[in-house]
Amino acid sequence: MVSRGRAVVFGWSVLAVLGLGGCTEGDRTEASPVTPPSSAPSPTGSSSASPASGAAAPVEEALPVTEDDGYTDALTTFGADAVAAALSSDARIARTALADCHRWRTGEIDPGLRDLLDPARLAAVEAELARPEGQPRSLLDTLPDDDGNGHDLAAAVRGGCDASAPLHAYVGRFTDSPKLVLHVDRTGTQPALVVAGEYVMDVTVGNAHVSAGQDWLFTSIPDGAGWRLVDVTTGGSSVNWALPLPA
Repeated sequence: MVSRGRAVVFGWSVLAVLGLGGCTEGDRTEASPVTPPSSAPSPTGSSSASPASGAAAPVEEALPVTEDDGYTDALTTFGADAVAAALSSDARIARTALADCHRWRTGEIDPGLRDLLDPARLAAVEAELARPEGQPRSLLDTLPDDDGNGHDLAAAVRGGCDASAPLHAYVGRFTDSPKLVLHVDRTGTQPALVVAGEYVMDVTVGNAHVSAGQDWLFTSIPDGAGWRLVDVTTGGSSVNWALPLPA
């Protein structure tokens, strides 16, 4: 599931217990999306304008959300439409980080990702990318020359990159069910929305068909034109590369 010499993230060990191990042929069981209450329109089909460019953002399918007290507090604090937009923004960030085709091919951070990160967070991500290989990174990672499944992804990307597969949520280090978990952080100068979850998706790199997954805590604030990611905590030191998700 991981490159040779990498440690397996704790969250994926939970998957293994459930029969969802990345480097085996165990199945991952996808949860059915939660139907939001009538007062909260589903994020499915929603889109938000890019804060920097004003261009229409890609639409992400809604991922299942735990409807607990934290979720209710988020709806009360920000409103249902804003929470839906935040979830969509986080999904776009996760997709770009897991299947970072633009950066893998050009060496430049995806312009769409730049629009979703607070300037200070963007600077921190850029500084992490400048670190020597093997040092931990919170969001973006490099393609391995050995993903643990017989693929040299760093070389394979020269043959193309497809990041169009659906994004999924699974059990991870920060959640105990295959659903995203929300809560409102009021320790700063303004309330922030924290979204915890493990994001997983298939990606094709050259002739290699693999899945990529990572646990994240995304902390975002509304800035008047959308949401900006101000902090990110990762559940592991690198992306988990595994066999493709079951059809």
